Amino acid sequence: MTGRLRWRWLTLCVLTALPIVGLAMGGMLLLPADGGEEFRWAGWSVFGPALAMLVVLVPLQAAAEEYVFRGWLTQAVGAFLRSPWCALLPQAGLFAAAHGWGTPWGFADLVVFGAAAGWLTWRTGGLEASIGLHTVNNILAFAFSAATVDGLKSDETAADATWPLVAFDVASIALYTAAVVWLLRRRPTARTAPAPLPPVQPPAFATPYAPVTGFPVAPPWAGRPAPGTPEIPAQESPVQEEPHPWSGATTDR
Repeated sequence: MTGRLRWRWLTLCVLTALPIVGLAMGGMLLLPADGGEEFRWAGWSVFGPALAMLVVLVPLQAAAEEYVFRGWLTQAVGAFLRSPWCALLPQAGLFAAAHGWGTPWGFADLVVFGAAAGWLTWRTGGLEASIGLHTVNNILAFAFSAATVDGLKSDETAADATWPLVAFDVASIALYTAAVVWLLRRRPTARTAPAPLPPVQPPAFATPYAPVTGFPVAPPWAGRPAPGTPEIPAQESPVQEEPHPWSGATTDR
């Protein structure tokens, strides 16, 4: 893992999931409604504020689930196992169980989603692909409920899905997974972060100054020989004696 979100890769995954999940949601709308109820438009006064709230809150909710199940749980189990599937399958089952027990089809759909999201996390080296799919899927699903009269008041979850809905959803998950793998081959991304450099160890005996050897020697100055210069004996100059004032003198009387 790189230890951080790769925002460009996350944006690319979101843009890839939008048409795929949107097409699957459109196919679900063509299916006959349960109980024969028809779609009733809630109006922009209800749908507009609800959509704004969903765009702000749903990414946080989806990212939190991905960090728990595909991030922390998968790595905690996978650290002791060699095969990635031994860590991906348990988290997929726990992810499905966390959404409640509904129909067998709905539970199987959540297991498939969890397994695909976990495999994409392992394959891409990050949570961006799973966060992108999870966010787009939840926003579109909640947006359709917000557009329906009293749609957000329903307590049904993905675990209560019927088999026709599951068929469209599983097809979109498979198509998205294939698209991400294709993009990953065309745009290789960094999967791991560089290892941190080891700390520099200080010396055993650190000294603020360089060690001084020998004795301090005074620098030479003018008029004094440098240390170690042999002394030359001084030569005495001959002294000329002045003649005595009485030597060789004559006396005149």
